[in-house]
Amino acid sequence: MKLMNANDEHAVWNGPIYGPWFGGEGDLWVEGSTVYSYLVGTYEHHSSWPLVDDSGYTIKEMEIFQVTPGIYTTKKQKPTPKTQISKVDPVDNFSNEVNAAINGKWASLQLAEAELLSLEAKFKDEQTFVSFFASGHPRDVVPLNVCGTIMTTRLPTLQLCKESALACKFSKEEQEEYAERRSIQEWDHEDVVAWLNQLEGISESVVNEFEDNQVTGRELLALGAEGLKDFGVAKKGTIYLLLDEIKKLEKASGDRATLIEHSPYCFGKILDHLRLEASFTKGLVKSKHGLPMIRDCEKGRYQTVLDHLFPGGSSKIFQD
Repeated sequence: MKLMNANDEHAVWNGPIYGPWFGGEGDLWVEGSTVYSYLVGTYEHHSSWPLVDDSGYTIKEMEIFQVTPGIYTTKKQKPTPKTQISKVDPVDNFSNEVNAAINGKWASLQLAEAELLSLEAKFKDEQTFVSFFASGHPRDVVPLNVCGTIMTTRLPTLQLCKESALACKFSKEEQEEYAERRSIQEWDHEDVVAWLNQLEGISESVVNEFEDNQVTGRELLALGAEGLKDFGVAKKGTIYLLLDEIKKLEKASGDRATLIEHSPYCFGKILDHLRLEASFTKGLVKSKHGLPMIRDCEKGRYQTVLDHLFPGGSSKIFQD
């Protein structure tokens, strides 16, 4: 039999549960002591072929010409990603009705293959986006308080222009030091005692009472006036002093966003541009985006903020 495609990788192959297999769809294959034939696409059909399609024949004698290392492996091979639809020549070997049915099936399979390739491409894009936005340490997430407007971004975005004032403000070292500042809710009793010792007007007996009861930061925040009395704080002035200091601690613990004293509108435009530039640099978008569109009434203020955060040559990504 003659191969339709001389480079067909499925011309001859084999496996552990069956013998030689000729053709990707099983033009001729051996299973146990039986040989089957069904010429469907790998080998050309010829009138001299003695076997009837889809019939089994018992093997009485088999001659082996050569033994080669097996190419079959039980380890699952990673398939090579396909990037284009398989080309299939129309079938014309049978009657018109059969040919039409087979070609219709092939057309449906090609349509399904096209949809599958499209989905695979979308999944690949999604994987790239997820890898980009979910990568890095949680400490890389930076909360910002821009004159009362809370914004959140990633540290690499703020450091995109290495020489800018913005990147210097959010240097890696400063952010690591900032992240290591423990919240009051994470304090142990030693932290609480150290805090009490640095407060003026707190007697040693009160400090000892807190130390003996091993009061933690979380427990400290839960104390009210009555709770402080239970710890031996009798003077009303001392009670109110402690309550005020605890309130300051609670506020400082909750306010962990870095303050940016600029217009939220202008800084937001700058931050959006940095995000888009980072996406383009990582290949997440195909074309480079334009400069931010600024309202006429904000153009002067925007330029002032831009010059302050990106002085000199550090503002190249904000230039045409």
